[in-house]
Amino acid sequence: MAKTTAIKKATTAAPARYTDRVSRIHYLHQRSELLARMAFVYAVVEGHELLQAKKEIPRGGFMEFRQATGLSDGTIHNRMAIASMFMAKWEKDMSILVAMTEPGVVLDEKAEAILKKVELVTGGSTLTQLCLEWGIVKEAKPRGGHHPPLNPKSVGASTDAKFEAAHRDWMEACSTLHHIGVQKPTWQYLPPETLQSHADLLDTISKKMRKAIQKARK
Repeated sequence: MAKTTAIKKATTAAPARYTDRVSRIHYLHQRSELLARMAFVYAVVEGHELLQAKKEIPRGGFMEFRQATGLSDGTIHNRMAIASMFMAKWEKDMSILVAMTEPGVVLDEKAEAILKKVELVTGGSTLTQLCLEWGIVKEAKPRGGHHPPLNPKSVGASTDAKFEAAHRDWMEACSTLHHIGVQKPTWQYLPPETLQSHADLLDTISKKMRKAIQKARK
């Protein structure tokens, strides 16, 4: 609101010969900022739809669904991760976000409030920047100068590929665990013996991860 007021004052203060042009520039500026925030909204809703599909499709069928979308694995992974991170804090707002992406929708006060939250979350960053800032994707290592291009068969390239695969797998796994373990704890419907088995597995993984962290810090 303060930014809009400042723009109106600037338009009013502009010399008469510039008024039309300045008004046009301010309109375009406001639209560009709105579209930037809406790009994030569409990305979150897209990720939400993918997460819902993964939840509803029988086990083993999600891979076929992914292929049917025609989207790359990286895009699907990024969208699901962005949606999970947003929903972790503002899940109750998802219905409004979904409604905002419907064709021909007119943004109401609730939608405007959501866009203000989006502005706080994104800080004006693009989707690509957010994926880097939030650790969803790894920043590509710069090439150039006297450094030779990486050989796909080299150890470094192999390590990078393993990192990307592991990062993608664990982001997806953690997204699912957060959804069924925290947001909607479906484990509470499982019998005690099954719960114990799952708890033991998670405990084993946790212990091994903590040992790896301690080793890396030495």
